[in-house]
Amino acid sequence: MIINKQDTDWLKQQFVHWYTELPSTKGWLQAYLEAERILKGFKERRHVGCKCEYRVLQQNVDKLYEKFLLDEGISYGQTII
Repeated sequence: MIINKQDTDWLKQQFVHWYTELPSTKGWLQAYLEAERILKGFKERRHVGCKCEYRVLQQNVDKLYEKFLLDEGISYGQTII
């Protein structure tokens, strides 16, 4: 899957601030759903109906994001410019 430059930049510059945050943080759900949309190649964000889904969402997106970082040659904790 190819991620366009705008989405790549968003993952590097914006999502990095949400990565590993607690699901209770304001804005967390929207950030994780947007990251999922980009990383899975969806056209639109999906709807999450229950807070019980948050942990699985976070685990799945974190794995995809870690793969994205590796593919970009970025190690977690490295400053992203």
